[in-house]
Amino acid sequence: EASRLYLGAAWQFPARKNISYGWSLQFRDDGAAMRTRGGQLYKETRPTPRLLRFSADWLSEDEMYGGIYDLQQRRGTSKDLFVIRDPDAATHAQRQAIYGVMTGLSPIVHARGNIFRTRMEVEEML
Repeated sequence: EASRLYLGAAWQFPARKNISYGWSLQFRDDGAAMRTRGGQLYKETRPTPRLLRFSADWLSEDEMYGGIYDLQQRRGTSKDLFVIRDPDAATHAQRQAIYGVMTGLSPIVHARGNIFRTRMEVEEML
């Protein structure tokens, strides 16, 4: 049983290169809190979308412009995408995959030689 079917062009990091160490997955809780005059705390409950942040620090110019550049150009911050952090993961794959939108477009940085880097943040669509 699936709640959404996602069909689209796929891009995967090149062999032996992946997202850098330091990636993070967190929940964003926008529920408002309010205290009464008597001191009781009331919380408004809202869905808590996940945020996946990662960087790609070791891509060549061809790898960067053939993948992430096109992804940023085609999807921007308004079109959805599906990110699978580790396609080979079995145990936590459903917890680490994110269907959402990019929250911003980070620059592609020419780090040195033929090494390029960028960062991405994807917020889950609920």
